[in-house]
Amino acid sequence: MKAMVLAAVAVILVATPALGACPAVVPGNSAEAIRNNQERLVCLQREVAADAERRTLEMKLRMLEANQQRLEMERRLQVLETIKPPQPPLL
Repeated sequence: MKAMVLAAVAVILVATPALGACPAVVPGNSAEAIRNNQERLVCLQREVAADAERRTLEMKLRMLEANQQRLEMERRLQVLETIKPPQPPLL
């Protein structure tokens, strides 16, 4: 299970884009400025989509960890239930 958690963390780190990778706003209303700003908007939309995917993966990872903890606790309780207390000797 630890290998799966490490793999998920690695995926999250690889999928996370570098902040500030999108170009700055270009002032003006020339065709070039409009094209550059459109490219910037597309870049920002991709960053938002990547961030949403990262958050989804983090949420799924937390759910898997919670399920693992719950299953481990159930297993421990089952072991305790199968252990019978010692009976006093019959006289």
